Amino acid sequence: FPSHDTTDVNPKSSIVFGFTLVAGLADISTLPFQGIRMQTLNKVTLLGRLGRDPELSYVSNGLPVCKISLATTDSYRNKYGEFQEVTEWHSLVAFKKTAENCAQFLKKGSPILVEGKLKTSRWEDKNGLKQSKTEIIVSRVLFLGEKVKIEKDQDSESNLNYNDDF
Repeated sequence: FPSHDTTDVNPKSSIVFGFTLVAGLADISTLPFQGIRMQTLNKVTLLGRLGRDPELSYVSNGLPVCKISLATTDSYRNKYGEFQEVTEWHSLVAFKKTAENCAQFLKKGSPILVEGKLKTSRWEDKNGLKQSKTEIIVSRVLFLGEKVKIEKDQDSESNLNYNDDF
């Protein structure tokens, strides 16, 4: 049974919920939350710029689908004090009205804030090799660029914000 006494804790152990976890491991069967289903979260938030114009298409049932390439860049100084940048490319997929609005109002270089979830597809190619691709399924996008006209004479009061509930 895990120790509740914290006076003789090994430096490689820690106290979690009053139980000693030695080297990061514990007998899970003795923890007080045994049998409780752990909640998970699949959420991504990115701030970046489009790498190319959005690609809008419609699937056979008429559902609009927009594919977007988004670049995010991290910057840091290396051990020599030189400024370095690393760009990551992200594949986004938007549906419904969000897809149509992205295709209408965004273009290469547009800055956006996007929320969504990760979705990985796996398949075998024609040579029998296993392939996979991870995409971000867009649930919400905030257009951060210049104001755009939504209708003839109506300017947006702030940046456009579109949300498809899935």
